[in-house]
Amino acid sequence: MNSDISSVETIRRYLLGELPSDDAMAVEERLLLDEVFYQELLIVEDELIDEHLNGRLSSSEEEAFAAHFLAAPERHEKVRFARNLKKYVSKNETARSFESAPASSSTDKSEAAEPPPRKRSFFWFLPWGSPILSYSLATAVVLLLTLSSVFIVRNLINPGPSGTGKIWAVELTPGLSRGDGEIKQISVPSGTDTVQLDLKVASTERYQRYRAILQTPEGREILRRDSLTAVFTAGSGTLSFQVPVNLITSGDYSIKLSGLNQSGEYDDLGRYSFRVTGK
Repeated sequence: MNSDISSVETIRRYLLGELPSDDAMAVEERLLLDEVFYQELLIVEDELIDEHLNGRLSSSEEEAFAAHFLAAPERHEKVRFARNLKKYVSKNETARSFESAPASSSTDKSEAAEPPPRKRSFFWFLPWGSPILSYSLATAVVLLLTLSSVFIVRNLINPGPSGTGKIWAVELTPGLSRGDGEIKQISVPSGTDTVQLDLKVASTERYQRYRAILQTPEGREILRRDSLTAVFTAGSGTLSFQVPVNLITSGDYSIKLSGLNQSGEYDDLGRYSFRVTGK
């Protein structure tokens, strides 16, 4: 790996899905082991959300933000929360400015110059004058945001169902490719929010964690899920790979499946090919 995974720029590129596969894997492995690095990622994540809400991302970054950063439902919820908080703060600031505006007189020419505005505290918009009440609530808000961020980042590598929207499940078996003469045809029903691809794995391929990468026929990575787990029955196992429906259009796709072995390396377990039609 050529880049320093501790750098802000590398973390930023990881969050936007712009890192090569090997570098992204190194970042994810360090996230599981290094708490300080995890805190740094949280800061960069918040900065990206702030830049998005204030229109400071470039056009290419906005595209990556929509396609990769918002792919996880938990991240999408965090952006929605930040947007609503920003609207509340803006509305509250407007109301306070109007209420505190001094009455002016067009005939009074000797009005003294207004003193320079005082620097406001970070939680100036809280509706209580008491510092104790304001900062008690502020502490609770910060704690809630911190716990939410922990949940979000821990689930970025293996996000589960969002609990909202329509999920449509399809079973895929490995080995099929465009050259086999047959390929799984998928017609996504109208109103579907998430396509759940249930990947069949052999009972002999039991790993504690799996990685699934959705790719185009040209090898371009669309979506990655790490730390997936499989449920095994008598003859085989199944693991679920959820894909937001807005990431796929009509055409051919493949999923590269790998298993994390005891040496900390990923074993290639094969590919699952399918074709999206009528979308």
